[in-house]
Amino acid sequence: MSAHARPARGRPLLSHARILDTALELLQQMPLKELTMRRLAQALNTTPAALYGYFASQEELFAAVATRVVRGIDLSALQSAAHWQERLRLWARAVRARQLEFASTAAMAQISPHIPASWFEVTAPLLRALESAGLSDQALMDTARCYSRIVYGSILTELAQDPYALQVERADAEAALGQLSPQAAEQIAGILPYLGTQDNEALFEMTIDCALRGIAAALPPPA
Repeated sequence: MSAHARPARGRPLLSHARILDTALELLQQMPLKELTMRRLAQALNTTPAALYGYFASQEELFAAVATRVVRGIDLSALQSAAHWQERLRLWARAVRARQLEFASTAAMAQISPHIPASWFEVTAPLLRALESAGLSDQALMDTARCYSRIVYGSILTELAQDPYALQVERADAEAALGQLSPQAAEQIAGILPYLGTQDNEALFEMTIDCALRGIAAALPPPA
């Protein structure tokens, strides 16, 4: 047993996996900015110095946590889907479900410019689905990028949504009516009854519907 892995009497053995498990548990309770090496060490009943025996920096720890989250995306449902559109829909749902489970990890993508190998593993089924739709080469890559941006952009927008802002949305719209042009005021007045609430799941499904229709419309004609 290495020196940094030897536990004090009565403490569970410290390990790479246990550190990541604890970090993910904490991220389900607090925002990313509050997860420091000291806070993580306290949860593990150890010291920050002991954690640096496993991770050279906080950035390295965060990268490992992000990798663990991506590896947990469950894409098994895609195997039974015959049509490329259904596979893409299931892919988007799986990515969203995992990201919402660990919402605090969304900001981790901004920490390092490098893409983890685990993300390429998740991207492979997306590429296979688009290939079965008839795409290849640059068109395949561009479409995969576009779809990924739509999916992740929708998820990130949902995560960044301020519940309070949604609550005051209708009141703000009503207050703005007197400052708008007659044409704009008429348009906004028409949607007032629908402001103030939002079904994020339904909105996500609508976003995916629009994306899939766009991809289908841009497919090359059958040979």
